[in-house]
Amino acid sequence: MRAPRRIVELLFALLTLVVLGGIPGAPFFAARYDRVAKAVPHPASSTSAETKAATLEIAILGSEHPVVARVRAYRVQKGVAELVADTKTDAGGHALLHSGAGEHWILADADGFSRSSAMVLLVPGTRHLDLAMSPEHVLAVRVNDERGEAIGAAEVECVGGDPVPVGARTDEKGLATLHRLGVAPWVVRVRAPGFGEIERRGIVEGQELVIVLHKLGSLHVIVLGEGERPESGATVQISSATLWPSRRSETGKDGSVSIAGLAEGAYALRASKGGHASETELAVSLERGAEKEVTLRLRQGALLAVRVVEGDTDRTPVRGAEVILAEGGLSAFPIEGTTGKDGKVVLGPVSPTTAVIVTARGLGWVSKSVSVDPSVSASVEIALARAGTVEGRVVDSRGFPVAGATLVVVGTDFQGGPVDDDPRRDGFRSSHFQSALAGSVPLVPAGELGVMPGPVPPIPHTAFREPLSTGALAVEGPSHPPWVTKGDGTFELSPVSPGRVRVVVRHPEFVEAESEIISLAPGMKARVEVEMHGGGSLEGHVVDARGRPVPHARVTLLATRGSMERSIRAGTDGSFAFASVPSELTLLVARGDDPLQIDARVEVTIPEGKSKEITVTLPEARPPLLVVVTDDREYPLSNVQISVVSLDPSSQLRATVFTDSRGEAQVPGARGILLSLEVRAPGHATTKMRVSGGLERALVRLVPGESLRGEVRDAHGRPVGAADVSISADIGVRHVRTDKKGLFAASDVAPGRVTIVVNAEGFASATRSADVGATNGRRGTDVPVFELEDEAVVEGTVVDAKGDPIAGARVAKDSVPVFLASGAGARSFASDAKGRFRLGSLPEGEIVVEVYVPDVGRTQVRGVHVRRGRSTDLGKIVVSGDKESRKGAASRGGVAITLGETGGDVHDVVVVHVAEGSEAERAGLAPGDLLSEVGGRAVHAIEEARGLLGGAVGDDVLVRVKRGELSLVVRIAREEVRR
Repeated sequence: MRAPRRIVELLFALLTLVVLGGIPGAPFFAARYDRVAKAVPHPASSTSAETKAATLEIAILGSEHPVVARVRAYRVQKGVAELVADTKTDAGGHALLHSGAGEHWILADADGFSRSSAMVLLVPGTRHLDLAMSPEHVLAVRVNDERGEAIGAAEVECVGGDPVPVGARTDEKGLATLHRLGVAPWVVRVRAPGFGEIERRGIVEGQELVIVLHKLGSLHVIVLGEGERPESGATVQISSATLWPSRRSETGKDGSVSIAGLAEGAYALRASKGGHASETELAVSLERGAEKEVTLRLRQGALLAVRVVEGDTDRTPVRGAEVILAEGGLSAFPIEGTTGKDGKVVLGPVSPTTAVIVTARGLGWVSKSVSVDPSVSASVEIALARAGTVEGRVVDSRGFPVAGATLVVVGTDFQGGPVDDDPRRDGFRSSHFQSALAGSVPLVPAGELGVMPGPVPPIPHTAFREPLSTGALAVEGPSHPPWVTKGDGTFELSPVSPGRVRVVVRHPEFVEAESEIISLAPGMKARVEVEMHGGGSLEGHVVDARGRPVPHARVTLLATRGSMERSIRAGTDGSFAFASVPSELTLLVARGDDPLQIDARVEVTIPEGKSKEITVTLPEARPPLLVVVTDDREYPLSNVQISVVSLDPSSQLRATVFTDSRGEAQVPGARGILLSLEVRAPGHATTKMRVSGGLERALVRLVPGESLRGEVRDAHGRPVGAADVSISADIGVRHVRTDKKGLFAASDVAPGRVTIVVNAEGFASATRSADVGATNGRRGTDVPVFELEDEAVVEGTVVDAKGDPIAGARVAKDSVPVFLASGAGARSFASDAKGRFRLGSLPEGEIVVEVYVPDVGRTQVRGVHVRRGRSTDLGKIVVSGDKESRKGAASRGGVAITLGETGGDVHDVVVVHVAEGSEAERAGLAPGDLLSEVGGRAVHAIEEARGLLGGAVGDDVLVRVKRGELSLVVRIAREEVRR
């Protein structure tokens, strides 16, 4: 439904899971989970929204009589649960809890009963809450190894609809009994030292659950040097998606080393010794409990000399810059270094046959990455631009200062890339960098991968900035504290990336607010003022079609304008509550854990300062749809990925399932609605198809995938490496790159017509169509050689009506894309701080050059004659504002496409550009598509279409387009877009 978040957001989510998802269960887990972090206290505030005292009267009743229970209240702020009250009810089942106003999660525990919970919104004064507790459910779990022998002291954790786990340890007979469980089904996880972790879903009550744990596996790594001789004393590094930081060990006299205690999965391996290094093996698969042998061969490595200097100056060296080298752009074993007083650092060794990405950053500078081919160049210079400063003040609607608000800066830099500045993220990066400088963590030959000398390196946490009080989860604060407003509401943010940026302000007692967009030049200072509003409050219940409460439903709130996204679990009575919410919002409600399977969507409007109560009724669950996948001979295919998207306006269904050994997969809740299926399997052509609502069973037959091969050379016949090759077909767009010999290849291509576009630095782009033949995968399709011509270049200076230079103006051939996906760049060139630009990769001939300045205007220079290998100076290009160009999207969420209008009597709205890597591209939109409907409403003008495309980030929108004689409907997840 939405793209993954950035690193710091993932950390927040993990930390919130520890805090909110780990409130006490059984005695074993009490020590682990009964430490709920207190929120960081804000500086003394003179804000008008001071927290006022609130009291909650609680009455707890069992099936017939009052219950004596332990009751805790957690105040939820900024995704952190603060334990504000912990008491017991009296003999009559009553208790009083005192706290401040806001969202609270109330939990009640009692022996013999399942946990009961509720979400309530407290306001100044007294409020009453009734909590019903039902008899507990019990699950017995027995844990054995493969030989049937009991495993004692194994950790058993059970999670039901309530996100709070209940856990225990097995006894010497391998038995554990879990009490106080809610209604099944449950998810059970079991782990024990020396064994792989096991998770079982859909567990029901009624019989003993037997879990068999399997021994962990091992890798035997052999390192060979020159002449295929075993290399002793070589360093072997190992890493995986779940293994950070990487571990290292050294080979013995026989040139080998064994690494034990490995769980099932894929691992990356690399060997080095002196100036020699091996190729990185990125996907060494290891089955459960298996032993596998891997051979790594050392070759003479390459060293890369990196020099970091100031940009737009006399190239003054930058001392102390952090430099990271990653082979292939995303390396399991990045190499780090810090520049000296001459701005230089030497990194390596790396394989000379693999291109690398070098990134340099430093405090007060904007980070920059460059691609380097070690076989061509042994040195590289990186010029950094100075960061800017944003200062200002945050006030409430009455003009009183707001203290303790956190701030981040978002926008677009002058090269068209995304800006998302947050010092907490910088703190994480710096901590990671400092940890990595010491190299991989050495392994101890103790038979277990997790045994390391010294303390385990902590993952830098970002939600806290000071040690917490006794009883709270102590977390070391980051070296880069968050940007927070002072007691008088003022702030000064530095370093900030130059560009068109805005300040986003968040405070638990206010609605998220944003500043106006400002243009921040390198090394300069800008000022903004932000006004925050208290917003409204929302309470509700989730019920089923019969009006019965749906316990523990997941309720996600999305702001229609802005980027606010908050997700909570409803209580056992189906209750949920949100404080300080915006006036326009969307609620997505799901019964289960899968965030993609939305059961209800509700749009809500709440006037400023008002409260609203709603009831969300979930429709009856639809039956599953059976999907059967076979090959062209009608043999079943296993492990086929099936991505399902609803094309029905009444359903938000998105799901991904995989076929079993019979080639079958069940898609929950998918029967009875119009669906789009995308089916992928290695060795087969990806297939897209529609399934009507009347089918109970969908049959998909995959044909063998075809291969497409080609070659890219320059006008002199020399190979062009690292060229970007995009292959467009009905199924979507794929991107591959040429190797050092200028060759490219794409596998699993569907038969039919494709369009191939080649882009390479220093050359004019080339486009060609090709027909991929249907050969059942026996013969590949060879595309004629692409012979790239030298690029033509245009240069100039962009100025405003007064003649002042405009920094960050985007320049492109024909048209400049307006809306970009938040995490993607643009294929255009931007003017520097002096308004100068250089637009390359142009073909020889007469072209149109367009200049676009967001929120200012655009202009075109027609009839520009350019010649390959030469530069044409356009002089000064004036861009002045106009009413039309200032119209923008009302929401940060939308669809990353640029729109235009067709000529003639009827001005249809047409898709001019689809942002690369965007949700729109993944959904299948393409340039030339005519928009006919958005969200069920007809489209007649660009402004109307853009308004309908905008909305809450993460929410979906149905778009109907005309493509030639075809009428297509696609569902697109709105994402954060930028101009």
